[in-house]
Amino acid sequence: MALTKVTYQMSTEQFVYAKDYGAKGDGVTDDTAALQSAIDAAEADGGGSVFLDPSKTYLISSALNVGVSGNPVILDGGSSRNGARLKAASAFTGGMVIITQGGVHNVEGEGAGVNTSGHSFIFMGTASQKNPVVEIINVFNSGGFYDFIKTTYEYDNAIIDMVTSNAEVGHAVLDLNTAIAGSVSYAASPRITRLSLRNPISTRAVGDPVRYGIILDDAESAYVAGVISNFDVAIECSGNSRDVRLSNLLILDLRSTPSNNLWEDAWAATTAITLGTYVKPTSSNANGHFYVCTTAGTTAGAEPTWPTTYNGTVTDGTVVWTEVGQSIGIRIGASQQFSVHNSRIEDMIACVVHTSNCNTYLSSCRLVGEDAAFLNAGGLNNELYAANCLFSGDVETNGRLTKFSGIHNLITGDTIGDVPSHETSSYMQRGLEMDGRHNRGALILRGYYIWVDGTGDLRINSGAPSSDTDGTVVGTQS
Repeated sequence: MALTKVTYQMSTEQFVYAKDYGAKGDGVTDDTAALQSAIDAAEADGGGSVFLDPSKTYLISSALNVGVSGNPVILDGGSSRNGARLKAASAFTGGMVIITQGGVHNVEGEGAGVNTSGHSFIFMGTASQKNPVVEIINVFNSGGFYDFIKTTYEYDNAIIDMVTSNAEVGHAVLDLNTAIAGSVSYAASPRITRLSLRNPISTRAVGDPVRYGIILDDAESAYVAGVISNFDVAIECSGNSRDVRLSNLLILDLRSTPSNNLWEDAWAATTAITLGTYVKPTSSNANGHFYVCTTAGTTAGAEPTWPTTYNGTVTDGTVVWTEVGQSIGIRIGASQQFSVHNSRIEDMIACVVHTSNCNTYLSSCRLVGEDAAFLNAGGLNNELYAANCLFSGDVETNGRLTKFSGIHNLITGDTIGDVPSHETSSYMQRGLEMDGRHNRGALILRGYYIWVDGTGDLRINSGAPSSDTDGTVVGTQS
């Protein structure tokens, strides 16, 4: 992997060379103590940069602690196009590099335990320093990590730039969940940019882990940009985040093809199913998950209630389906002022999913869902505003209250009809369009509900109507 040298953003004073402290960089000798001595020397001089030889591989057997005293230290992989590599000697947990004050530039990380929870390349913060000052620039995942970059602490004003990962992870490339033991610590104003994250695993089997591109819970005024492809969930933001701005994103999920058929086919009634067949729910029951047949048989006449828990099962006639994976672009829950701009989110089952009450603004986005462009999967009081967007696929509210408004949008292929007929028009073209039913889309004026019943009569009622024929007829088609 070629790494491009990046100019330093964090001010450092001293320049220390790892070789001067005995680091071999031969990939065999344990260089942990030598590198830690170099880091400590730079720190003792008020902070600085520790330079690694870009042609070397440094074997690490335990965590390197950076900036513990509060003086920032940058661990730099060199100035050529091929950065130095830090290689884990074993799948130890807690992070190969733990940053309190400082950062990592131009370095490749190679792990030793993709399925070992807690095995990460960079961990931000410590129990005694819960608000690290962090600058991670131009780092590359060579594979073998459960999480490539991880924290459970605040990381205010952090810079995470030019992260490249084309290798398998056991959990997430960036796990930035700051919730600790039920408490919430907001990470203020992180800038996470120029990402290139791709999951290389295109198969799914029962027991495979759920893989995330980014977990961005409990962030405030965060900014994210880059390319994220082929994860179960590209961006997970289910915590209490506020003012999160995603921009210039390309999110794709190209794992399902006609040959492996992970979610090409929707469920069908009274159909013989063979072992190992994959299906997704029908459009009216879309949830972002897909399923595999673990007991062959014939499906029932009515669609089952699909489980959304990891590897949950459901009996359907004589067939047993097991949840085997997800295909979701951005999943948002309990977040306020969440916005997505100038982005393409395509080829997954559901592009944008709300799981609880939140408000989201989309502008100049292209959402192409295999089932749902937008899906309300749990929020009872959601707001979605869109401007200059293409929605290809259903806009599915699942009967939950969703205040859906916008202007200059195009919605195609919406088979559900949860929003008015926008097949070839904008929200506001030819006037204001509303659903207009008594239980969904009625016009409310000073507590009076106005709607059109099933026969076309205009009705009004003081308070929420209990049925389609409640209230008083105030107008007829004749």
